[in-house]
Amino acid sequence: MSTLSRFASGIVLLTSCAYFLSASAAPNSQDEMTQLEEVQNGDFDQTRIKPNGKLAGKKIFIRVSGISFDDDWSRDFQNLERHYKERIQKDYAELLLEQLRQGLVKSGYEIVGSEADADGVLDASLSDLRINGPELDVASQIFVHNAGSATLNLTLLDHNNQALMQVIDNRETRLKAGNDLEWATRGSNYRDFRHLMKRWSEKATRLMKDFV
Repeated sequence: MSTLSRFASGIVLLTSCAYFLSASAAPNSQDEMTQLEEVQNGDFDQTRIKPNGKLAGKKIFIRVSGISFDDDWSRDFQNLERHYKERIQKDYAELLLEQLRQGLVKSGYEIVGSEADADGVLDASLSDLRINGPELDVASQIFVHNAGSATLNLTLLDHNNQALMQVIDNRETRLKAGNDLEWATRGSNYRDFRHLMKRWSEKATRLMKDFV
């Protein structure tokens, strides 16, 4: 089965927070993460919290510590030029920052520009990123039912770098209206992944209210 048939089934630059596409930016050790207790939450695949954990205030620094692609997707589209993948990593980091920032501000948090000024750090990463209709070349047309999928890993840390909350969620973008096929473009992919990130942000900020 061909790659195309398999996959047929306004960026805001933020200056008030920074993103880092480096594996070295892991929030804390595995031992510290196991101190969190898993709770039932219908919004995410996995939700773990620190009982009685609290933030000192509502000043939050946001960082994106990684954007990585799904392994099968990388093999299927191994001929994509490296600069395209690097641009996607940069752009989707900015999309995620944009939506997390908007969700936090809407909920009354203040976004600060450094960890030193923050009461808490929200560390986010995306893995298993699949874009069902990537830009193969100028003339290519790929029609898809949805833009793709990704796994969010979001951790809230207090000012002592102790984890208060972690959520993990693998989710597809919304289906096209009427489950129709749509010609995938850069704009349509950004639109649908932005919508997915907005939903994640809204759900995460609701969960964070227990820590302030």
